[in-house]
Amino acid sequence: MGSTGKAAGFPRRFGKYTLLSHLATGGMADVFLARQLGPGGFQKECVIKRVLPQLAQDPSNQAFVEMFLQEARIAARLSHPNIVHILDFGQIDGDYFLAMEHVDGVTLESVLEKTRAMGQPALPWPIAVRIVSNAAEGLDHAHKAKDSSGNPLLLVHRDVSPSNVMVSWDGVAKVLDFGIAKAMSMSVSGAKVRTGIGIIKGKVPYMSPEQIQGLDLDARSDVFSLAAVLYELTTGQRPFPGETTGKLTLEITSREPRPPEQLNPAFPPDLHPILMRGLAKSVDKRYQSARDFKVDLEQFLADQHSSCSNYDVEAYLKELMPPDERPRPELPSADEIARLEADAAPRTPTRRSDGAIAPLSSVADGPAESDAAESAAPAPSQSTPSALASGTAIDALEAEERRRQRDSGGGKMVMVAIGLLVIGTAVGFFVLHKRALERQSVGTPTTSPASLSPPPSSPSTPATAAPGPTGSATSASAPATADGKPEPASPKPSQPEAIKPTEAHAVEKTADPPSEAAAPRPTDKPEAAKPAAKPTKKVKKTEEAGRPSLALPPPPPADPE
Repeated sequence: MGSTGKAAGFPRRFGKYTLLSHLATGGMADVFLARQLGPGGFQKECVIKRVLPQLAQDPSNQAFVEMFLQEARIAARLSHPNIVHILDFGQIDGDYFLAMEHVDGVTLESVLEKTRAMGQPALPWPIAVRIVSNAAEGLDHAHKAKDSSGNPLLLVHRDVSPSNVMVSWDGVAKVLDFGIAKAMSMSVSGAKVRTGIGIIKGKVPYMSPEQIQGLDLDARSDVFSLAAVLYELTTGQRPFPGETTGKLTLEITSREPRPPEQLNPAFPPDLHPILMRGLAKSVDKRYQSARDFKVDLEQFLADQHSSCSNYDVEAYLKELMPPDERPRPELPSADEIARLEADAAPRTPTRRSDGAIAPLSSVADGPAESDAAESAAPAPSQSTPSALASGTAIDALEAEERRRQRDSGGGKMVMVAIGLLVIGTAVGFFVLHKRALERQSVGTPTTSPASLSPPPSSPSTPATAAPGPTGSATSASAPATADGKPEPASPKPSQPEAIKPTEAHAVEKTADPPSEAAAPRPTDKPEAAKPAAKPTKKVKKTEEAGRPSLALPPPPPADPE
């Protein structure tokens, strides 16, 4: 803020706020620079506007207090870059207050005073038009604000003046004091005009004619007041001069302001019709909204080929008020502020060296008792689940996180085991299926070279020799006796005749098959019609086991001589 504060008696507590310095005293409130504390080291600077005790405690002003609270609730809905935000409102120790955004800057009234002190008649007209254009944008947002149901609030500021327009050091203009101004203006319209504490002192020069007469107000009243501010910024004088309230009332309601060119030769002629339309006494001839006023001001800057922006306002303020010469409130020392806030801060438990949480009582009793409590605490190895249950939420969260990690690890092992089980089951089924196919292939007769060969004879019966070129096998293999006669052959079991090659394809006969599995099954169709299956090792082994080895002819008898 712009005023230099008093450090005496500060800092001091005001509810959840720490009052750092007194900034100003108005007709209805004291203004303080404050700081709000929050958990986790949260800090935020703000401005506390506290209603004067004599106004809040006077029973005749209860309607004023109620109206102040109602308008504060309405103003708290406003949120715009060109409006000072209301952060909080209520009552602390019987004092009604508003907590507002702290704008690191200066009021427009202080800018005018500094300009006059430097011998300049007025602000440069591009700077003045830019500041008023920003303020008009903020006012238009307030005029069009709606409640949660979508109904228009019909909010009117009623106290637009240089003291209620803040300009931050980065060149942004912000309108402040919504709500309080309406409550104050209602006191004026109710014929409660007082000059002692100055409820309307310094404000009448910027009032609209309908506001002076106590008529119903709308957004056009604020447009008139903002045009009066622009007149003063560009000419260095108010549009309606007067030393008393009566003279001011007469000037505002019945007389036209002096042409601005007469007060400032550098005043641009194209700005004259815009300014006069904003100061029209008839609401019908005036700008119907702050937006219309802003649009014409922006068009004027474009026509003048002036690209004045917030950066230009920032540069102008830096030239007008260098950083080392800017007014700063007197603040108490950082140690005093920290000591006061430490006493007011809530006590929180601290963590001991073993990881446990020290109780609040040990923290409040001091270091000695805290050390004693720590020595009496069980060692980490003696910690039990009950000790964990008595810990803080942080310990519980850590334990829960560890449990989740263990559960997730066990879940992974279970998933791996299930996967291995599924794979093993699939392999087992595959092996069983393969064996079943092998058994089926063994039991099914196949066409092979072994089936086309003569059936093997019994192992105990010598095979019949094939006939030679000179004789039969019987004469060649029969033994002879001593007298030269052939020895009669011993009786032999009947043997099946050898299958001729032509009959091998029609019928297959085997003598004394070695096993039931190797015996061929009779079929309706010849074996040659069936597709030959690939013989397996087991089939070969079975056929070899069923085929007898060729019997050799017995040796001739020895000569008795």
